Amino acid sequence: MEIERIKIEDVKINPTNPRIIKDDKKMKQQAKQKDKILKALEMSLGIITIACKEVGISRKTFYELYNNDPEFHKSVDDINEITLDFTENQLLKKIKEGSEGSIQFYLKKKGKNRGYGENIDVTTNGESINKIIVEVVNARPEN
Repeated sequence: MEIERIKIEDVKINPTNPRIIKDDKKMKQQAKQKDKILKALEMSLGIITIACKEVGISRKTFYELYNNDPEFHKSVDDINEITLDFTENQLLKKIKEGSEGSIQFYLKKKGKNRGYGENIDVTTNGESINKIIVEVVNARPEN
């Protein structure tokens, strides 16, 4: 069972009935602000700085929301996944058009196990090589 945490600034006390009630107006304003941020984030393809400028908040405020509101956090992560899907789709379109740069990029990232990566994996039967012996052949005699 999850316990709902209430900040003191989010509550008001009814003087005729002294019990704590949530300040729905403030909570609705915060929900609207989060919606605006999420819409701006979608429009900017997940670029936080642009979304923050569009809504008029600081990156610090964004990250406070992101780190302290699990629902907002999930929504931001979902937008980032959708942006990644969109970007992958654009890359595949370029590959279909024959873009050599796009083809090379894709092969470097996805075709590593087929030798298309930029790094060389030097191993023997899955074991790392710990010792390399260099033998000099046909060395010139010293004068």
